[in-house]
Amino acid sequence: ERSLVTERAGSYAFQVAYLPVALWQSQAGGASATVAPAATRGALAVPLLFRPESYSLEVQRATSVILGVFALLLAATIALGLVVARGVFEPLRELVAGTRRISRGDFNVRLREDRGDEVGIVATAFNEMTERIAESQRALDERRRYLETILENIGAGVISTDPDGRVRTVNSAAERIAGVSAADALGRAAVDIARSGVGTRIFEQLDPAAGASPFETGELEIETGGRRATIKYMRTRLETEGRHFGTVFVFEDLTELIQSKKLSAWVEMARQIAHEIKNPLTPIRISTQFMQRAYEQRPADFERIFKEGTETIIQQVDVLKRIAGEFSSFGRMQHLNMKPLDVEPLVRGIVSPYVNNASNVRVTYENGLKDAHVTADAEAVRKICANLIENALEAMEPAGGELRVRCEEMMGNRMAFIRIVFRDSGPGLKDDVARRLFEPYFSTKTTGTGLGLAICRTLSREMGGDVTIHNIPGEPGVEAALTLRRAD
Repeated sequence: ERSLVTERAGSYAFQVAYLPVALWQSQAGGASATVAPAATRGALAVPLLFRPESYSLEVQRATSVILGVFALLLAATIALGLVVARGVFEPLRELVAGTRRISRGDFNVRLREDRGDEVGIVATAFNEMTERIAESQRALDERRRYLETILENIGAGVISTDPDGRVRTVNSAAERIAGVSAADALGRAAVDIARSGVGTRIFEQLDPAAGASPFETGELEIETGGRRATIKYMRTRLETEGRHFGTVFVFEDLTELIQSKKLSAWVEMARQIAHEIKNPLTPIRISTQFMQRAYEQRPADFERIFKEGTETIIQQVDVLKRIAGEFSSFGRMQHLNMKPLDVEPLVRGIVSPYVNNASNVRVTYENGLKDAHVTADAEAVRKICANLIENALEAMEPAGGELRVRCEEMMGNRMAFIRIVFRDSGPGLKDDVARRLFEPYFSTKTTGTGLGLAICRTLSREMGGDVTIHNIPGEPGVEAALTLRRAD
């Protein structure tokens, strides 16, 4: 009995323990399970541990369900990733393609702006950038066409080279003046073109080793079209922040202009010379006629008339001789003995004789710049300074005044100069007189020939300097100055 009770208790215990499994199998079996006979229901309550084939089948089913769920999630994730990637990488691909088109010069690229996210913002910014680039390019093209039109239509020749001396620009005027074709010159080294004999002297100036000065001007005599031509040029080295970008050479044919100016100058000079010679010829003729009548009539004072007439003729002949001498001096290239001169004793020696003058003018010498030297011809400097001093004294007659002389230093074209300045307290210059002061044979004095200042300027420029005369700003008087190159 005790064994029977124990067996039944164990059977019930197994049934209670595996009741959920039996219920799950019962639910999986559907309606047929509810109507199964009692024997079958008793069999469902048997533990799965004692039914291995059913256990394995259920594990396989559970594993299949789990794997199916995971496969479904993976497929959904991949599909979502592809959709997201398409939405992100497709605009990026279009952006890369548009950037490449812009790099090739196509500024008509536009991206779609039908999105409101960050990609749409990038597309909008890209389109705005492209539009600004296109506007800038159009402005640059317009400016380039404008500059090219100017270069092709100006009368001056323009040639430019790169840092290596290769020709990059030749306009039509340069082709005409230099006698070179732009098609043959572009891309070639300037020195090679010069060696070929075409525009030799012009292209020699474009050699990178031709000169270290950043800016230079001058004149050249060239052979072009079977004739000699005089050109004036300006050469500029293009440099910024220590980098050399090339050279620009601008030149102009002045041959016809110089010939026209020379003709005009000779016409004006002939007129002035005729005027100057006519002045002394008139009293000579009058005196000669008067002496002739006196000789025929033999008046009592014939000797006085004859003496006065001959004196007048001699005086006027001396005037003619002086005119001829000054004209010869103006037209002749004077040989200058250029050497370093001490400014202090030179200027002081020139000014000292005028300190005690009879013109009621107080002459003072203020500063001689001790230990300063100039490169000049001493005789030419004396002649120029004396002329400027005498002009100042005559300008202040008869009222008198003051003439102050001083020396000062100045810089110009990266060179040191010394200015000898003469400032008077006279009435000053009228505008029409100031413009014509250095014209040959122009004079405001009845006894002058009008060549003094013209000769002074010629001498000063031959010494590498200049002479300037202008009214003193804000006060009466004139300032005249001789500028000479400093020797030390």
